Amino acid sequence: MMYYYWSRKGVRPSVFYNMSHGEKIVVRAFYEYEIKERSKRKSYCPLLGEE
Repeated sequence: MMYYYWSRKGVRPSVFYNMSHGEKIVVRAFYEYEIKERSKRKSYCPLLGEE
């Protein structure tokens, strides 16, 4: 998950490290939701992680 946010969104690992436990839970929920929504698209390729 941390790599995803760094490579796709530009969020540095140090930002994750400094987040509170509650923030990490919310970010994880957003990540899982986005992955779920992407997988619903017909042109989604899980190996490439993009459309």
